[in-house]
Amino acid sequence: RADFFCHVFRERGHFGAIEAQVWWGSESTPTRSHKDGATSLLHLAISLGGSRTVRIGTFEKPDSFGPSPWVYNRDDWARWQRFQHCDDSVPPGASQIMKENNVWDDEAWKEDDLRKVAMSAGDMYLSAPFIFEHGVMYDRCTRADPIIA
Repeated sequence: RADFFCHVFRERGHFGAIEAQVWWGSESTPTRSHKDGATSLLHLAISLGGSRTVRIGTFEKPDSFGPSPWVYNRDDWARWQRFQHCDDSVPPGASQIMKENNVWDDEAWKEDDLRKVAMSAGDMYLSAPFIFEHGVMYDRCTRADPIIA
């Protein structure tokens, strides 16, 4: 409800949670394509070290259609699960096989509907990842010089 959100802003609770993400590895690694939980209704992301790319799926209008065909077959879904380092042995839920829920599949999106934002130390963005599909590609880096966000 709008009253609840107004109350949160008035009480300065809109940045009520802080989360640090630290990553390093010998190869670039994607996170799972996803929408955040309600705590990311308003989200301020700050890159403190390293580099990463945030991929964001957008639609031109609220009634825009996603890709056609709308869903993956079992083999394609399993391939994308492995790409995201996710378990492909568990049967997918209905929303997991929808192509519009995978920002890593360039062919599933219109060119202007898939945003790729490079982030490095000092970069920041304010968004609401609670309402849109996104994922992060962490670039290869060492433990001595990790990605910190």
